[in-house]
Amino acid sequence: MIIVIEGPDGSGKSSVIEHLSNNLYYSDIRTFHLPIREFSVYMKKHLESGEYPFEAQFESIFQQRSLFCNLSEYNRNPKNIAIISRSVPSTYVYGFSDFKNQNIPSNIVKDLLCALVKFVPKPDLGFFLMPRFECLQKRRIDRNNKEENLDIYEKENIAVIRSIYDRYANLCTKINNCYLNRKWNWLSPYTEIKIDDSESIEDISLEIEHIIADYQAKIL
Repeated sequence: MIIVIEGPDGSGKSSVIEHLSNNLYYSDIRTFHLPIREFSVYMKKHLESGEYPFEAQFESIFQQRSLFCNLSEYNRNPKNIAIISRSVPSTYVYGFSDFKNQNIPSNIVKDLLCALVKFVPKPDLGFFLMPRFECLQKRRIDRNNKEENLDIYEKENIAVIRSIYDRYANLCTKINNCYLNRKWNWLSPYTEIKIDDSESIEDISLEIEHIIADYQAKIL
């Protein structure tokens, strides 16, 4: 199976992936962390200099397509599992955030990004990890206090960080109706995991494990 773990910075993606890889009982488990933010940072720097480097978005899409194609033996395979941190939802979120202030109409940006992400094969399952925004802010402050390395987006002002969070939340609202609109059918494998402040990584991972088990039962 190919599984994607999505969500804004600080939502617990890396911790959940580590927990899943240590607790899922499969003969072969591989994990991947795609550098989608790095492509977005590259694009952001060019946008700030007045350029429109669409090639950064294309590069991100082609890299993801290549990875999914190379993992074709995992697709719908109940014995092996590949867990990927970030995929096309993050490409959409960061791409939209970077282009929205460049005088490009929002509907054109949406159509362009929705068309691009469809070049990447769908995973078997995908999950959006969505804590409350206030909880994410607290984690971000804690990381600042610990002087951990933060990426360029975590160093942005709260308005930019909030807009990125809201873009993820907006995608989550489209999941339930994605079968009714072709533009959003690339979201069909995804499930939103709403995270309470009191939930641990173990709790979140267990919820995901149950969904994986249900899916596995259907394809066996």
